[in-house]
Amino acid sequence: MKIRPIDLEHLTIAADLIRQSFRTVAEEFGLSPDNCPTHPSFLTEERLCAHVADGLQLFGCSAGEALVGVIGIKQRTPRDFEIERLAVLPEYRHRGIGAKLMIFAWEQIVRQGGEKACIGIIDENVVLKAWYQRWGFIVTEIKRFPHLPFTVCQMEKVLNRSIVDDTDWAPFTVNALAHLFSEMGIPWWISGGWALDLYLGKQTRPHADTDILILRNDQLLVQEHLRDWQLFKTHQPGLAPWPMGEYLHPPVNSIWVRREEGAPWAFEIMLMETEGDEWVFRRLPAIRGPIRELGLQTDAGISYLAPEIQLLYKGRQEYRQKDLQDLQAIMPKLPAKKKQWLLECLRRQFPGGHDWIDYLVG
Repeated sequence: MKIRPIDLEHLTIAADLIRQSFRTVAEEFGLSPDNCPTHPSFLTEERLCAHVADGLQLFGCSAGEALVGVIGIKQRTPRDFEIERLAVLPEYRHRGIGAKLMIFAWEQIVRQGGEKACIGIIDENVVLKAWYQRWGFIVTEIKRFPHLPFTVCQMEKVLNRSIVDDTDWAPFTVNALAHLFSEMGIPWWISGGWALDLYLGKQTRPHADTDILILRNDQLLVQEHLRDWQLFKTHQPGLAPWPMGEYLHPPVNSIWVRREEGAPWAFEIMLMETEGDEWVFRRLPAIRGPIRELGLQTDAGISYLAPEIQLLYKGRQEYRQKDLQDLQAIMPKLPAKKKQWLLECLRRQFPGGHDWIDYLVG
């Protein structure tokens, strides 16, 4: 699903979607054109056009060619933005579309210098109110207006610079990612779980993302090559746009990449530390080795990180279940010399002991 600005030509469709989406609210709370003519369930195209002319920025979420959800933002003060007209067609609810639209709106507000998102809802709509509270909105005012048949609840949320949806992934295939990086003329290696599966020659488990490793010194060459993509730096905390020409130093160790705003994440770029012609393990710099020995290649010419090095990075103090699964899948196929190297590195990193040390010894 993609989220894009709604142009003037599609305001008729957007107005109809908003009416359909809010109709269930009107029915639940007994709203009509007589007692609440300005409610979104009675929105006309003309009125929506007037809102847009008055500064409402409207965005739509599409499933294929069909518009299934919309959201609007409007600047109230230099730092405060109002969220309006968040609507999802009834048949598309409970699929996370409202959440995606909300996070997208937050991104837009932050990009435009905003610091706070505000919204007004029907106070008696306890389900919707609880939904906003789960997203971090707090109640600032509850007020009754004589011309409205319900109580208005004003809510707001303070935003930060790392607001971004980090759950929406449509990862590149290994072949597609290898093809993209083969055009750059720099060293690169498929990394993460896919690197281990390339070593085994088969997929051993599902992969939620696709990672590629480059040398930190090559990062600006990659940024220039991907100038038409959206690149986000990690550990800000969270994610934040990576400005052109900014050299990333530790602890920023990876970059998330997507084609455009609102698109799902396509792949992650990992940054490897180096000194001279050696790679350096950032968690214990005494562990290092020749860059030329960082990786291997498949018969098809796809470079990938050597399994023992990839497992070293996965073998953290708080490792994940999938990391242990990867270790168990690789061990029967890993030469004794590489197993011993991994064991010694783990011992140096965890002198007090580690589960993987016991597993390798056993």
